[in-house]
Amino acid sequence: MALQTYTITTASFEAEAGENISSGANPTVTLVISPIEGYNVASGNFSIGEPLPAEIDSVVFSQNGANVNALVTFASGFVMPSSDVELLIDIDGVATQDLYTITGSYSTVETNTTSASTNVAFSESGNEDDTVTLFTKTFTAASGYYFETPPYYYQSQGAARNESNYIIERVDTTIFGNTPEIKLLTASAFTVKYLIGALSETLNDLNFIASAVEIFAPPATDLVKSYVVNTKAWLPEGGTKTVTFYGDPGATFTFTIDIDGFNDGGTSYVLEDSGSLSIIISAGANSSGSTKVYTYTLSGNIESPFAQDNPFIINQPSS
Repeated sequence: MALQTYTITTASFEAEAGENISSGANPTVTLVISPIEGYNVASGNFSIGEPLPAEIDSVVFSQNGANVNALVTFASGFVMPSSDVELLIDIDGVATQDLYTITGSYSTVETNTTSASTNVAFSESGNEDDTVTLFTKTFTAASGYYFETPPYYYQSQGAARNESNYIIERVDTTIFGNTPEIKLLTASAFTVKYLIGALSETLNDLNFIASAVEIFAPPATDLVKSYVVNTKAWLPEGGTKTVTFYGDPGATFTFTIDIDGFNDGGTSYVLEDSGSLSIIISAGANSSGSTKVYTYTLSGNIESPFAQDNPFIINQPSS
């Protein structure tokens, strides 16, 4: 059975047989359409369905506050017969549920995230018992950071969130840490919904905290710690030298050569199981008329501070 969302009053009066109703004491009557609790009625939502009885000339609908009046005007030729008359009017229409609005704002306090602390307003409308989404908010840790304590919220003014109409969901994003067994929380997405009651509300009680900390990067354990090379100037006609690097077996590093500002982009190497690696460097003949400067730089997994010159320089006079 469909829910009856409004009521319509009836009207009755007495008249003498043979009396012309339209020119008598009751040429019109007013029927009142009233909504039930939680609904409202509007005059534009009502009309006449089946044709009016011959005794009725017209029905006009008008708004009267929360109700709708239906003004019934009797036909000019309607004469009261010798027995009672019941006139049925087919009124079609609909009452709509009351609409309530939930407005307010929420605050965030953020540290080391991709967004800033702020206050954000929201506004959503719906009917009683509707669940609406007030807002979504994602907290993302800045590059190189993670949430040791997951982002969370609290309600100010002593509100108890477990007893309120809030429905708050959180979805987390994690990455693997320095070992496959450890996952780090890097983002939390909150979806905040609200169960609407029988009134509009203003909510300013949600506060979010999101504080990320730096991801710990353990220092490299395999390091280059020293080198051996003859740094005596290159001969004008050029030649070759041997550079030997020492350190932990498996240490990776990059060795870059720059000749008067022309950089070779660097070459990557790995120390052998003996903890050393030897490479050959060379210089071509110099007949430029000026001294060339060879600059050699180690980078990557090298001991810090490095005990020797880095970079080291070998000059080459011109012939």
